[in-house]
Amino acid sequence: MKKLKNKKTELISWLVFVISALILYFIAIRHAVFPSRYKLPLLLVITILICISGIISILSRKWFRFVAILLNVILIALMAAGLILLPSLEKRVRDIFKDTSYDEAIINIYATNSNFKENIADYNDPVFIIQKRNDQENQNYAIEQLKEILNEDSIKTLETEDIISAVEALYDGKGDLLLLNDIYVDAVEDIEKFSNFTDDTKTVSSIIKRIETVQEEEIEKDIINSMFTVYIAGEDTRSGRLSIYGRTDVDIIVNINPVTRQVMIVGLPRDTYIPNPALDHGLDKLTHLGNDGIQNTMQGVSEYYGIDIDHYGIVNFNTFKYIVDALGGIDVDNPYYFRSGVYEFPEGNIHMDGTKALVYVRERKSLPNGDYDRSHHQTIALKAIIQKLMSFDSLGNYDDLFTALKGQFLTSIEIEDVYKLIALQLNDNSSWNIISYHLGGTGDMCGTASMGWDRKLYVVHPFRSQVNFIQQETEKMKNNEIIKQEELPNEDDTYYIPN
Repeated sequence: MKKLKNKKTELISWLVFVISALILYFIAIRHAVFPSRYKLPLLLVITILICISGIISILSRKWFRFVAILLNVILIALMAAGLILLPSLEKRVRDIFKDTSYDEAIINIYATNSNFKENIADYNDPVFIIQKRNDQENQNYAIEQLKEILNEDSIKTLETEDIISAVEALYDGKGDLLLLNDIYVDAVEDIEKFSNFTDDTKTVSSIIKRIETVQEEEIEKDIINSMFTVYIAGEDTRSGRLSIYGRTDVDIIVNINPVTRQVMIVGLPRDTYIPNPALDHGLDKLTHLGNDGIQNTMQGVSEYYGIDIDHYGIVNFNTFKYIVDALGGIDVDNPYYFRSGVYEFPEGNIHMDGTKALVYVRERKSLPNGDYDRSHHQTIALKAIIQKLMSFDSLGNYDDLFTALKGQFLTSIEIEDVYKLIALQLNDNSSWNIISYHLGGTGDMCGTASMGWDRKLYVVHPFRSQVNFIQQETEKMKNNEIIKQEELPNEDDTYYIPN
């Protein structure tokens, strides 16, 4: 009877192990990121463990029975750990990407330092300065909120032509308070006269508007069996807050073809002079298109360059630093020597940690061609990051990557598609052909749709030959043709005006 009881205990523990092992197997192979080439080996390992455990369980010696129970308990614990680990890994990958279903507009109410009061109610019949060129919807929302705050049916406003005229009116004392969306402050401070705007003014109050973002239409595209294009936008804001609204200081088109294992990186000067869809297609600086949302930037770039853009990815420079450090640094082939602050960048191969790499991609004033060269450095660094991510060396750093990147991306790419791409690379660890270009153009001083036609800002007129070339290379990739690094047309004709 005692032997039967012991056998029953061993049998139960073995059955629990078998069930947990099979559950783990089916969860693992159904997980999108699990490489298909490991399905059969995993099944063989589990089958062998089940057989060994079963054989030991039926042996009659006392110490065999003890080993059987102990082995089953250990294996059950391992299976349970696997069942917990897989969902945990999935959650950590999901946590990298921020929720893009909504965003916030922050409309600040500014006063000059000399006219600052703690509360709006402290002002006697104030005049609010507004402008009619940009951000009308958020501005109107702020006005309605102010009416409620002041318990008034109407408030006094002074309407100016554009943002800069509105700021000028505040400085000149033509109104008491300025309504200005936070995303425009960087553009205001680009104007020499208002370069100290943040120090010259104080925020009396802020009105926050929650914005339900427009979701993209479902893209009927198999992401691992066809080429897709991602627009990488980098924000360099004072707050460091990731948003789908705001100037883009990094503008990169990335074509990815998993079938042919090719990537083409195309860096665009942020001052590229192109039509702004949100402002009746008036000509504007590329960086300003982002003030009306990343979808506006994607539409403008897509129309001008003739390239269908499927997804966006928004990062800031902190994200870039975190990625580089989590990867253990990157190696780049630097085209020429330059110095920035305490950092020297010799010509040739350089290994950089996150801090040094951040200086590398942000510096422009000490470079021969300013923003053009900065764009070049950004494509060089992105190429190095992609090469590192595509290698098995990066797999050992996955924990650091997940920790460093939590909440550091805004993207329209579905998490399931990310899993598919990871699984594709894990399946065969194929090398990728990575091509990079940084486009140039002719520098000029022109009016813009967003900041006014009378106010001349630095812009870049793209070379049509380069636009055509990128279109052609994109079509080749789309047709699964193998491309190679070519000489970019008019590359030596770029004309830069220091600004």
